[in-house]
Amino acid sequence: MTIRKLSLVLIAGLLVALPLAHHALFVSDSLPSAPELAIDWARVRTLAGPVNESPAAIRTDVVARGAFFGWMICAGCSWGEVPMEFRTYQLVYANGRTVVIDAVHDAERHAAMPMMADYDQPAFMRQTEALRRADRILLTHEHWDHASGLLAVLDDPAVRERIWLPAPQRDSAAMREAGLAAERLAGLPATGETAMQAVAPGVVVIPMPGHTPGSQVVYVRRADGTELLFLGDIVWNARNLRERRGKSRLVGWLAGEDPPALRDQIAYFADLGKGSGRSRSSWHFVVAHDPEQNARLVAGGVLVEGLELAAQRPLLPNEL
Repeated sequence: MTIRKLSLVLIAGLLVALPLAHHALFVSDSLPSAPELAIDWARVRTLAGPVNESPAAIRTDVVARGAFFGWMICAGCSWGEVPMEFRTYQLVYANGRTVVIDAVHDAERHAAMPMMADYDQPAFMRQTEALRRADRILLTHEHWDHASGLLAVLDDPAVRERIWLPAPQRDSAAMREAGLAAERLAGLPATGETAMQAVAPGVVVIPMPGHTPGSQVVYVRRADGTELLFLGDIVWNARNLRERRGKSRLVGWLAGEDPPALRDQIAYFADLGKGSGRSRSSWHFVVAHDPEQNARLVAGGVLVEGLELAAQRPLLPNEL
């Protein structure tokens, strides 16, 4: 074979291989038609306790903003940039008790990361104060943008008593990458076995390893019966749920996710959100990085913008 013919064969091979590679890495991430994940919601509601003891309001604050390329968020999506935001959430009870979900990173970490936009330092300070006043602090998972805000309060003995970190989060390499060394987490309150359990009135954590080993869905039922699921980073955008679409394979590999587990979870929650038969789903999914989804929840009165920082003595975990 001449060099010219060999070159033509190689070019033809590349023309065939490149579209196949693009499809495999950026487009194809099909979800199972019948997910294996099953959650006993009757048990979850029982664990949550009496409805009237649940949080009266769920408040939130945006600490930072950035963007991802569309293909990073969902398989087959565009190469255009999609806005992202980084939020903390606060459950507020009628008696003034609070629970904080997720602790967004500081300005220094934000400046060091790619594709970041504006950073709200006053919002970070409000988050820090909310963490200091909280009766319980939870993380949906142990990545830096959800966990490293704990560094601002971790050395306060009174706050440490109220941080609830299960073993899969404490022991995860992602927690080390977030700047939370094992020795700094030593001595935090024990959380018992890694299992579905109530951590405050109206609040139940459901272990959901996949995005990270310590990922967990946080079920919250408000005092008026409204039910929310804080999904962490199972998805970065509610579009995955609306369109029943997975993340791209390339992102899953780069993020160190468990792709089969994550695809099953996305399929399950996408189906849950659609309801069954003629019955419309009443679930509210909290997708921390999706500005449009959070705006819809605020507009619908499910979330309230701004953290509650009124003076209140934090209670010890056994007082919750």
